[in-house]
Amino acid sequence: MKYVDVLLDEGIDKPLEYAVEDTIQPTLGMRVRVPLRSREVEGWILREKTGPESSNPLPITALLYEAPLFDEELFKLYQFVSRYYCTPLQKVLRIAIPKGVKENVVTRKFGLYQLTEEGKEGEGRSPKQKEILERLSAGDLTDAEMKERGWLPSHFRPLIEKGFVKRIEGERPFSPLEEADYFATKPKKLSVEQEKTFIALQEALEKGGFSPHLLFGVTGSGKTEVYIRLMERALEMGKGVLFLVPEVALTTQILERLKSRFNEGLSVLHHRLSHGERNAGWQALLNGKARIVIGARSTLFSPIQNLGLIIVDEEHEGAYKQNEDAPCYNARDLALLRGKSAGALVLLGSATPSLESFTHAQEGKYGLHVLKERPTTKPLPKVTVVDMVREDEKHGGFCLLSDRLIEGIKERLENGEQSILFLNRRGHHTSLFCSQCQEALHCDHCTIPLVFHKHEQQLHCHGCGVAKMPPRECPTCKSPLLVYRGYGTERVESVLHALFPDARILRMDKDTTKNKGSHETILRAFASGKGDILIGTQMVAKGLNFPQVTLVGILNADQNLHLPDFRAGESTFQILTQVSGRAGRGDVEGEVILQTHLKDHPVLKHVLAHAYEPFFEEEKEGRKLLQFPPFARLAKMIFRGPDENEVRKTGEMVREELVKNLPASFTLYPVVPCGRERVRDEYYYQCLLKASSMKPLQDWIARGQLKPFQKKREVLIKVDVDPLSLF
Repeated sequence: MKYVDVLLDEGIDKPLEYAVEDTIQPTLGMRVRVPLRSREVEGWILREKTGPESSNPLPITALLYEAPLFDEELFKLYQFVSRYYCTPLQKVLRIAIPKGVKENVVTRKFGLYQLTEEGKEGEGRSPKQKEILERLSAGDLTDAEMKERGWLPSHFRPLIEKGFVKRIEGERPFSPLEEADYFATKPKKLSVEQEKTFIALQEALEKGGFSPHLLFGVTGSGKTEVYIRLMERALEMGKGVLFLVPEVALTTQILERLKSRFNEGLSVLHHRLSHGERNAGWQALLNGKARIVIGARSTLFSPIQNLGLIIVDEEHEGAYKQNEDAPCYNARDLALLRGKSAGALVLLGSATPSLESFTHAQEGKYGLHVLKERPTTKPLPKVTVVDMVREDEKHGGFCLLSDRLIEGIKERLENGEQSILFLNRRGHHTSLFCSQCQEALHCDHCTIPLVFHKHEQQLHCHGCGVAKMPPRECPTCKSPLLVYRGYGTERVESVLHALFPDARILRMDKDTTKNKGSHETILRAFASGKGDILIGTQMVAKGLNFPQVTLVGILNADQNLHLPDFRAGESTFQILTQVSGRAGRGDVEGEVILQTHLKDHPVLKHVLAHAYEPFFEEEKEGRKLLQFPPFARLAKMIFRGPDENEVRKTGEMVREELVKNLPASFTLYPVVPCGRERVRDEYYYQCLLKASSMKPLQDWIARGQLKPFQKKREVLIKVDVDPLSLF
């Protein structure tokens, strides 16, 4: 017998010893089923041991995979994530390796409708039956197409009973790329700036070894073409490529661009895929059939072979940071670590680099490459600021769309051009307000105002998802004086339909992209000219390339400037600059109309001038003065549970222990409620820590000092190292 350490998926977070038959060669990353007390559980082999440390270890029950699902390099990354982000290793493995991979989901069921010999001569009685028979005469019909046409199984039943049609059911392997549209294209001619940048990056790639770089290019400057040229060179060198994007929506356009140049060897991974599709993509990387993988943040953990190039597009994006659950990792930062481990070139790209990344580039820690111009002769879009204070006065009250913006949309409709309207709020009205007690109606389970969605005629909580009918009177004071306030993307859509009844309007937000493939459907419809106006939240703000868009309207530009957070100015500048960059990417010059109630705010003035460097210098001075990142490190201890007193008390007890055990160089802020104090009937409190290094905190947690507080009380504790916000 041989002996191994196995880390279970759930429960005990320390490896347990098991025996393995001599016929099996145990390897790190193998998936096994093992006995535990009176049941069987699954886990991972971490290492083979020279001999047993306990008496009579139990043998493993089954080997679920003959080959390991990750190697030593990836395992070191998992271990780093566990220690740096203060999370048990088993939890890291749970989020790093998709469920479909662990369960080895390899096939999916499918259904086909086929025309029989009798059906070729038969006739349908109803128009629907005739339509179905006519379609089937051209070939088999899939379930997917049936649903797309609005047909139901009941429409086929009479034809099946007559013997005109037969249904075939079976299973086939998953292939997430089989339906991806693409047209083969040739490389674009590089501008002088692009050529210079590409040559410098290519030399670094060919030199080999870890090499971090920042590509700072204005929107529409052709960063993607530089990426693709580098990828081609990496493949020629026999290297694998990891391409990260911040949003699932961006994979559609990027994937089409990549498929047009790399017809084979592509894999895509993100959470919107089914379990089987993610497993298919993972296996293609494991066996070397795919040498390029593209996806959102968790794609960072995929087993790409002989990794030589990592691209992090829109590196400034907060979506690279995992906030919902531990480990609270940042995929951009881990991409640098993985690149160092693999000896790869890591390229961070952005039109609005994060303050941290640009500071590192200035200090020489990263190579810096700048694209200041668009490859075409067209300049960056003209930005017009509209003072909504005056607009409100002019219209005698609240004004949603300024006269200038309405005129701009009308002009584009007449010219056959497209417009994008950006508002980072969804729903119809953002609150239902009581005029008597001056309070907005909140969710019963969360301290979050309810949002009115007109399509469902319901109030929704965007925290827990609860929906209910609007009340006729205030639940607190019983007053019937309830009024709707605020506006979201749904209301903008209804106003535009009223103003432009013939316009084809698409909306892209969390409500319209709930279903699988909905991102792709909306974006492809707009790209193919089936929409005149696209309204959206931050999903439409970055990375998208629509040459026919000549107008971008930003409806509430100062929305995030009111947040009490040290990154409020940076995030506002980034998202406004990014969404502005969607305009004028084709042959016609673009225009941006920016609506604001704070027209003289310095951040908006920098957006108006497309002035990243002056903004960066101002922001950097403020951060330095207050000693916030990149001049200090932050961590948040977050406490949650159903009893508010217990949550607060646990937080204060942990803070007392930290004061005793951490160096005096640490600043520990008081325990206070989080920005969302209560969500799903659980209370949230936090304690912020600031220091030049978080290593003493990470060491203290690694020694198990936090476990007594987690075991004694019904309070869950999450550690967020390098948080993106203070609340």
